[in-house]
This record gives sequence, C-alpha cells and structure tokens, in this order.
Amino acid sequence: MRKVLFVSVCLASLAVSAIAQQQQGTVEMDAVAFVRDPGKIQVEIYYSILEGALRFEQKGTVWSAPINARAEIWQDGHAVAGRDIKKEVPFTGTTKMALDSAKTSLMLDGTALTGNFRSNDEAVLIFHVKDEMGRDVSDTIKRSFFAPTVLADKFYLGGVELARTLTPAVNHDSPFEKVGYVILPNPSKVFGQTNSKLNYYTELYIPASSVSASARCEVVTRVLDAQKHEMFSNSHSQTLAASTIPLIGSIDIDGLPTDSYILEIVVKRGATTEATMQKVFFFDSGMKLSEDQGDAASAAALDEETVYASSDISKMAQLEVEEKGDQAMYIGSGEQTKDWKKLKKKAELDGAQKESAITDERRFLYHFWRTKDKEQGSSVPLVAYKVYYAHVDEANKKFTYQKTAGWKSDFGRIYLTYGAPEERYITKQLHNTDAKPYITWEYYDKNMHLIAGSHAIFAFVDVQGGGKFVLVHSNVEGESYEPNWYSEEARRTN
Repeated sequence: MRKVLFVSVCLASLAVSAIAQQQQGTVEMDAVAFVRDPGKIQVEIYYSILEGALRFEQKGTVWSAPINARAEIWQDGHAVAGRDIKKEVPFTGTTKMALDSAKTSLMLDGTALTGNFRSNDEAVLIFHVKDEMGRDVSDTIKRSFFAPTVLADKFYLGGVELARTLTPAVNHDSPFEKVGYVILPNPSKVFGQTNSKLNYYTELYIPASSVSASARCEVVTRVLDAQKHEMFSNSHSQTLAASTIPLIGSIDIDGLPTDSYILEIVVKRGATTEATMQKVFFFDSGMKLSEDQGDAASAAALDEETVYASSDISKMAQLEVEEKGDQAMYIGSGEQTKDWKKLKKKAELDGAQKESAITDERRFLYHFWRTKDKEQGSSVPLVAYKVYYAHVDEANKKFTYQKTAGWKSDFGRIYLTYGAPEERYITKQLHNTDAKPYITWEYYDKNMHLIAGSHAIFAFVDVQGGGKFVLVHSNVEGESYEPNWYSEEARRTN
C-alpha cells in the first residue's frame, strides 16, 4: 500500500512570488476557488512561465524580464473582477551563456480575486509580451473553475489545489505557505517521473449545527482512472472542531501507467456521503503510451498534425465518428452544433466528395477536443476526450434501456451535459399508487442558467409505464419546463 500523509490544521493566508519549477509547458495556469468571509468566493490563480518565453534584458550587471499581465474573472463572457500584475523577474546569473542554459526553468507565480463568483465562471490570464521584432502581443489563457456553493445546513468542499511539493514551513517566508506548510502549486496538473507524489490542498466547510470537538467524519481519498476504476484508496478520521477544516494530502502515485486520472475526495459520516470533490490530473510515467503512438505522443506539443494522425479519431469509420460527434455535442456550443450538423449532412452524399467530408468530420472532432484540452488546462493531447468518453461508457452502463443506448436516453444526456448528481440529491418514487414512477435529480453546485428557483432540478417520469423514464421538467434554460409536472405528468388520473 502506498504511503499517504494527511494533515489537518487552521487556515493561513496565501501570497505569491516567482520561483523555479520543473518544465511542463511555455505557460500553464490553474484556478482554484475557496469560500472566504462573508460568504465570498476567493479564486486563487496560479501560473508558470517558461524562462525561455520571457525577454530578459541586461541592466547594468543584472538581467531581468518584465511580467505585464492581468488576471480577470469572466461571467457570461464579461469581466466582473480583475487585477493587474506588473513585476520584474530577476535572473541571478551573470552571463548570457548562463541565461541561455536556464531557459528550461519555470517561473511560478500567482494572485487571487474575491467576489460573488460561480461555478463554470472563467479565470482569465492575459499576458502582454513583446515578440522578437519588439512588437506588443498578448496571450490569453482561460480556465473554468468549480466554485463552492455556500449552504448553511450542509457539508461541502472547496476546490482542489494540486501541488508539486508539500513541505513543512521552516522560516515562514514562502509566499506559498498555507497552514504551516509550503504548498508549491502545479498549474500544469502533470505529475510523474521525478515528480511522482500527488500533493493536494482543499477545505471542508461544516454547518454550524455539526461543529463539535467530539464530532468526527471520515475523509476518503481515491485515485481513479478514466474508466473510474479504483487505483488507490485511503481514509482517515477527521474531527469537526471548526467551521472550516483544511485538508492536505500527499499520495505516492509512482508506478501508475501514463494516462489521465481523477483525484476524488469524499467526506462521510456513517453511511451518509456528506460531500464529494474531484480533480483531473495526468501522470507521465516516461514510458510509451503504446508501441505505435508513443513517439507521436512525446511530440504532441510541437506537431498537431502528427498528434492528429496518430490519434484514434483520424482512423474512425464514418458511423463511429458521427456517433462520437453526436455525443460530444451535448457539451458543444450552439455554433459548434450547427457546424457539426452541416458536416454530417455533407457526408451523407455519395460520390468522390464523401471521403473528404468524413475526413472533415474527423478533423472537426479532433479540434473540438483539443480546444477542450486547452480550456481545462491540460498540456497533454486529448485528455478531455478520454475522460468524457469514459463518462459516455458509464452512461451506457447505467442508463441503457432495451435497445436504446444509455447516452441517448434523457438520463444519459443530462448526466453527460451537467455531470452526475450527488446521491443525496437523487429522489426516487417508484412504488406510489397515486403517481407513476418518477425520479428527480437536483444540483446545488453547478452554474446553470435557471428559469426559476435557487438550484437546478430535473424530473424524469415513466410516462408509459414500461420502465422508460423521460425528462418532463427542468428549471434549467433550454430544457423542458413544466412546473406542474407532478399533476400534469406523474399523478395517476384513473
């Protein structure tokens, strides 16, 4: 069994600065949200910049490079909070040769913004730099983040910060010190090789009625693969002596195969699951992904065409690529869905243009998922693709009914579009003589546009009585809205 370190301590403040980190990419960024008094959400934005991407200039006997950036939070495509970042990054070497040899180091930095933020808002980092010709250019990175929903009578968890290292604070002069530990963020979320410990920080928020020095809960930590197979599990008992409990963990993940994984943190009291949180990360073992595509995978960041050619998507037959495209459009934009339908219609034609149209479908699907990689902060190609279709497989296992594949059912569509509801927010009424069988799913931690109400609800009814549940009501915009669904659809009239 792998060794796990768990620490529970009191909260401390977080500051930021620039220090060296293992190379992952030119610019990496992650955003993690926590609750701060009085009920505000604080989004901590961490970023790292490859030294080779900075333009160092010699000033007297020292070299330095300017960082001119802005961190913002966007809601519905508009900035609602922002902060300028202006600083000089010094280089401690004394020669140009030393500077050139240090270009593989990363400069780690960060900032924080506080406000009334919501899940699926976007943290945006805008870098202003000069190109080799001295012209002003900018690079914009966007990352969606989970924002905890403040619930006075329920347990809930904050976001999960993944860290490259976790060490006890000695001099208390690190800008990344939290609760007596120096937690060095890993914005790339890539681990492996010389960095084989998965370190994390999150916060457990406890309702006032449950705070007690004698009360305890169980914190279960699991590492899952993309198919939700458990790779590792551990648990520890946690006192509930304060309204906010920091949870820090360090997991030895050496030996995992190269792939994407899910860190899952579950809080239980007895048989009741009180709160759950997940974070996707990638482990690079340094070994080939397969005999055929290992070399192409190592060149992913440099050659998109090579990555495409070596991917499963480029080899898909028409029926497979169209099915996967239809599944992907559950989370596609209106414009993407429209473009996808046009491509499918074009591929239905016979003749010499048919194969070209199918190739266009493959490339559309590939670029769709590469865009999702970037939105989710992954520096490894098609991680988002693998994670999503693992969820499709799960939907098929859970919701397939007779000859209807699970992903095509209303249950499957909602599951893939909005995620799985927590078990405690699922209500089943299957044996009521006054009503047809129905199931409701409720979501308290998702940023959805609502027609009415304070949280999202989906009501499924076995309308025909044969076991096929259909969605009859939701207060989410774009879904079937029937607030009188119980009397109109579920209540028996005979």
